[in-house]
Amino acid sequence: MSLRQINIIGSIDWESFKEFNEQMNMLESSSSTKKINIHLASDGGEVHPALAFSSRIRLSPCDIIITAMGNVASAATLILATGDVRLMAKECWVMVHEDSGGIEEDLSSRTKTLRQDQALDDQWNCLMEQYTGVPVAEWVRLNRATSYFTAEECLELNLIDKVI
Repeated sequence: MSLRQINIIGSIDWESFKEFNEQMNMLESSSSTKKINIHLASDGGEVHPALAFSSRIRLSPCDIIITAMGNVASAATLILATGDVRLMAKECWVMVHEDSGGIEEDLSSRTKTLRQDQALDDQWNCLMEQYTGVPVAEWVRLNRATSYFTAEECLELNLIDKVI
């Protein structure tokens, strides 16, 4: 039996997405019915690559099992939420927060950037509601507070299916 496993370890960025997408293509081409196991350990990264990871997982014909280990933070939380089966090691932590932006532009550009950042936050919270069943308003509250969760708390939030 071949190992159908992909590791997402480290920063969530376009380079890590490119590597992930190539590995998914290879595993899917060998079988579109066998499960793919993803081990996830990340302090987060960029919003747009995280959305790409989420889309790629959602669009896979294979069942995706994601196992969170160590720390899953920021952009990586959406990746965790997207799995068909979401597992979390009992020692793992999850962290969510609002988009921090980093705006250094003129006033009109800042206004546009802020609108886009708000649209991204809205999209993110809607996706989290879709994957967990937890209302958007609660995800907004948790993100604004910069919240940290144990594995048991993630189970209560329906962010994961099982603590291992």
